Amino acid sequence: MQRLYPGADLRAEDVALSAGANLAFASVVMSVCDPGDEVIIAVPWYFNQEQVLAMRGVTPVPLRTRSEDGFVPRVEDAEALITRRTKAVTLVSPNNPTGAIYPPALLAHFALLAKRHSIALIIDETYRDFLGSSPHTLFTRSLTPSLPTTTTAARPALADPELASAAQDWDWRRHVISLYSFSKSYAVPGHRLGAIVCGEEVMRQVEKVLDCLQICPPRAIQLALVDQIPAMRPFVASQASALSARHSALKAALPPRWKLAAQGGFFAYVHHPFPRRSSYEVCERLALDLGVAGLPGTFFQPPEAHPFWAGVDAAREEDRWLRIGVANVGVEEIRVLGARLREAEERWGWEMDE
Repeated sequence: MQRLYPGADLRAEDVALSAGANLAFASVVMSVCDPGDEVIIAVPWYFNQEQVLAMRGVTPVPLRTRSEDGFVPRVEDAEALITRRTKAVTLVSPNNPTGAIYPPALLAHFALLAKRHSIALIIDETYRDFLGSSPHTLFTRSLTPSLPTTTTAARPALADPELASAAQDWDWRRHVISLYSFSKSYAVPGHRLGAIVCGEEVMRQVEKVLDCLQICPPRAIQLALVDQIPAMRPFVASQASALSARHSALKAALPPRWKLAAQGGFFAYVHHPFPRRSSYEVCERLALDLGVAGLPGTFFQPPEAHPFWAGVDAAREEDRWLRIGVANVGVEEIRVLGARLREAEERWGWEMDE
């Protein structure tokens, strides 16, 4: 982590190992939330996290993201959702399902939002090693270098005296909780090894929860990786380069009517061109007719009857997004995907966007 986050103020006691990132998230929620509390979660959301919140009796409060923003959340939208019951904001970057990559300055502003309201910022960084650069500066002793010098609607400038003071007087251990999975970067899915990085106050509770749920993560994968992590750095870098090439190939291969809104990590989020056809219907037809596997966007958002949508019609209009994965396919297969999407347009006879 010291290599990935230059200047980070990190100690061994800030890190706990878990049996995967999903258990890491569940353990953190059990540590910082009680039934009846609220956690703000960006939509499209990673469905396992929404389910964990519901299982705990914690209300998931949907935070809208927009395709025109590349599905990157706005700080002011999150702040408008905070109530006396809010315990945390949870983000995933690079995102699952959209692939959206949240800029370091945006994450710094979310961290300051957490400080301002005395809540936690939980950030799932499972895909961080595929960025090719440091994801953020949240673990440093000052957020000042991360913040812009000019004001935008979403990100006030450092010229704001209150903001500047909060950024300078920064203690990440009071507000930031980072989650990680070894399975993606080191190609060990199924062996269940993840990590939680947090301050002492939260760590005391996390250790109790983990001791009750897992005792410890599997020892075999811990022993296998302890000496291999340094040796595997070239492999991880090569995987990041390969993913970048696949994302470029996907962007080039998509037919014009299939709109790409965001991509990064393992995923891309694509808008299909068939009005009044749900994402589920399109994914099912792609799989059965053309051998194309994707996940419907409806898996990653509130049900259409949820007040978040302000009406069923709005929910159905938004239900046209597909999650496309690039982790286990090569550039040639991605080019074939483009051909098969064009085939869908030609064969199905469905109404299409202009």
